[in-house]
Amino acid sequence: MKKVALLLGSLLMVGAVAQAADAATTFKPTGNVDLQYRYYGRTENSGNSTNAWNPGNNNYSRIQLMGQTTLAENQSMDFRVRDYNSLAQEDRQGTFSKDTATRLRYYYDHGTLGDSKVDFTSRVKYEKDGDQSMQYMARFDFHQYMPSMVSKFVLAPKYSYEWGSKNSSDYSNNLGLNLETYTNLPYGIGFEFNVKTVQSFYGKHQAYDKDKQSKSHNLTTDIKAVAEKTVNVYTQNNLTINFNMEGGLDTYDLSQHRQYGASKTCYGKYQLYVLPTFEADYMLNNATKLYAAVGAEYKNWSQKSDKSASDWRWQPTAWAGFKTTF
Repeated sequence: MKKVALLLGSLLMVGAVAQAADAATTFKPTGNVDLQYRYYGRTENSGNSTNAWNPGNNNYSRIQLMGQTTLAENQSMDFRVRDYNSLAQEDRQGTFSKDTATRLRYYYDHGTLGDSKVDFTSRVKYEKDGDQSMQYMARFDFHQYMPSMVSKFVLAPKYSYEWGSKNSSDYSNNLGLNLETYTNLPYGIGFEFNVKTVQSFYGKHQAYDKDKQSKSHNLTTDIKAVAEKTVNVYTQNNLTINFNMEGGLDTYDLSQHRQYGASKTCYGKYQLYVLPTFEADYMLNNATKLYAAVGAEYKNWSQKSDKSASDWRWQPTAWAGFKTTF
C-alpha cells in the first residue's frame, strides 16, 4: 500500500504542476483516477486441503489503483498498480508474490500518415509483475477504412526486452505483431478480437522441443475473442443499475515449443469463460462516481487443454470503488 500511496501522491503532484502551467497555455490537462477493491471467492468444489483440486490460489483479494492523464494535445499516459493478497487459510506457501504488479504506458500521437486516414501512435510501456519488461509499440489504426460498426482496427509491430530479478542471463528479446479490433454488433453487443504473435529469443534456454532438446527461442500466438453486452435495469436520479454479460475465448495460446514446466502435450491451451454481473453506479457529483458490483465467473481452470466438463468451475466475485475525473 505504501507503493500505491506514493504513486497516487506523485500523480497529484504532476497534476498540480500541470494545472499551474495551464495558466500560460491554452491546453487544459484532463484525466481520471480509479481506486478499486476486488474480492475473488473460493472456486466451486476446490476443497480445503492442499491435495484438493486447485487449492489455495483461487481465493484472494486485489487492490487496484489506475488512472490516465493527458500531458499535451498529442501526448498521454496511464498507469495501473495491483496488489494481491491470498485469503485461503490453507495457503501456507505464499501463493501470491509480495511484489506489486505495476504497469506504466506513455502514448505519442503522430497524427495521420500523409494523406491517408491511418492514425499512427507510438507507445512505450514498462511493466513489473515478478519479471520486468520494457516495450515499444508502433500502433497503426485503420478503422476509418472499415465499416462504420468497426471502431478499432489496429496493427502494431512491437519490440520488448524482459529480464528477471535474480539472474543476469534470465532475459529475452521479443519481436511481435498485434492485431487489435473492436466491433459494435447489433442489439448493443460489443465484440473484441485480438491476435498477438511474439518471437522470443532467450538469454538462457526456456523452452524445449518434442525430443526434450532445450531451445533458446520460441514463437507464440495468443488469440482473444470476447463479446459483451450491458442492459440497464434501473435508473433514478444519480443511481444506475446495469446487468453486464461478457464471455468468450480469453485466450487460446499456441506455442512452437513447450515452456519449461509445461505438460508433454501442452503446445496449445485455451480458456473459455462467461461473467455475468450486476453493477450499481452512483454519481456523487459531476466528477466522482461510486460503484459496486457482484457476480460470478464460469470457466475452465486447471487443465486448460482438456475438454472434460470436470475442468469447469464457478467462482464468485465482487468489487467496489470510486472514479474521479479532472
